Amino acid sequence: MGILQETNSDIKMKVLMLFQNVMPHVDTQEDAPMVLQLAETLRPLFDDESGRVRELSINLFEAVTKTAMRRNKEKMKEKLQRVLLPLSIHLHDQNKSVAKAAGDALVTCAESLGWRRLSHLVKTGQVYRIGDRLLQQDRSRLEDYLNQSLPYLKDAQASLREAAVRFLGAGRCDIGDNVCGRCDIGDNVSNGLGDVTLGTTSVGDVTLGTTCPMGWEM
Repeated sequence: MGILQETNSDIKMKVLMLFQNVMPHVDTQEDAPMVLQLAETLRPLFDDESGRVRELSINLFEAVTKTAMRRNKEKMKEKLQRVLLPLSIHLHDQNKSVAKAAGDALVTCAESLGWRRLSHLVKTGQVYRIGDRLLQQDRSRLEDYLNQSLPYLKDAQASLREAAVRFLGAGRCDIGDNVCGRCDIGDNVSNGLGDVTLGTTSVGDVTLGTTCPMGWEM
């Protein structure tokens, strides 16, 4: 798995394609630990600087999900919940192939978790409602979602920075009177948003209200 941490994009792409070709033949209990480890290794590649690596890693994660849910459903569910926010952010990826891969993977994850409403929102292109749905579905993950969103505020893509701002704004409202029970979360969100006023202000060169790369409703 360590080879996927290589800095060379060509090497990572070749390894990802190799795993993609092998995955349909992986279906034994003995392979289960490897599949779960692969799922964990793929997550950082969703944010790789290479669009092709992002696309391949997300496609492979979807294939891994389908395989793991047959043998390690409970263990895989926790990993699925940890990728929902990154995948929802990448629905706004400027690379349309990455955005489509993120949408397909998000549907697979949602259906594997039994979250039909989330799956419906993705399928019908109601992208702007996905952040709220994640918060409504499982409020116990609020802190994780917020922490996952913060790094995207510095992403090279303006569309991803905007998506992060929108989610952080929703999370900030959802915190209310310290709903999550952690007194520092509100401060972390405030620091991440700075002086952003959703709907009226720009973050860097991001002006809220732009069009989603996939043409979906914002």
